[in-house]
Amino acid sequence: TPGTANSQAAGPIQVFINEWMPDNETTVPDPTDGNFEDWFELYNASLASLDLGGYFLTDELTQTNTFAVPGNTIIPGQGFLLVWADQDVAVNGSGTDLHVNFQLNNAGEEIGLYAPDGTLVDAVHFGPLGDDQSEGRWPDGQPTILPMSPPTPKDSNSVFIVIGVNDNAPQGYTINAAGIRGSVYQLEASDDLFGTNWILVDVVTAETAFFTLTDTNASSI
Repeated sequence: TPGTANSQAAGPIQVFINEWMPDNETTVPDPTDGNFEDWFELYNASLASLDLGGYFLTDELTQTNTFAVPGNTIIPGQGFLLVWADQDVAVNGSGTDLHVNFQLNNAGEEIGLYAPDGTLVDAVHFGPLGDDQSEGRWPDGQPTILPMSPPTPKDSNSVFIVIGVNDNAPQGYTINAAGIRGSVYQLEASDDLFGTNWILVDVVTAETAFFTLTDTNASSI
């Protein structure tokens, strides 16, 4: 701040709490000890790398300074930072992941990211989640929150939608889902979710943030 009063106020950053798994049983092990522990992911939507040193993470939005992010914690432009909620902060600095001094509650929780001056950068609230279930923003950094299937720690979020159709349903059905404008989606059908024989039903390009897939012959599948 040359020529002006010094200030700890941080400029706005585009970092989002992008995905979270409060009950990691088998999905991804912590590389520092091999244990399966709670985790969440931060996403940097800007093009430039950011040092999150001096920012704060918390699992209680009324307590904004639960964990101070150490200096030189870099999140690359349009990249991800995996945060282990394992209370094992002593291993910070030994790898590219971050470890915080709190855990997540699979019965429901909140996660917040605060700037050094206490300004809220991003926050999420989530309800009960089962073993190895994660939720996240889709697309990355956007407001829509959906189950992630499969979970995607340190990678772009993806959504695989399984919709059951009653055997007695009328012929034909329509599926409306969130999408990315300009992206291409396909509808496949199978009567065995564990099998490999999926039938291509339709392909459509999303013209808006939502897309529609229609099956005109549901009774035969």
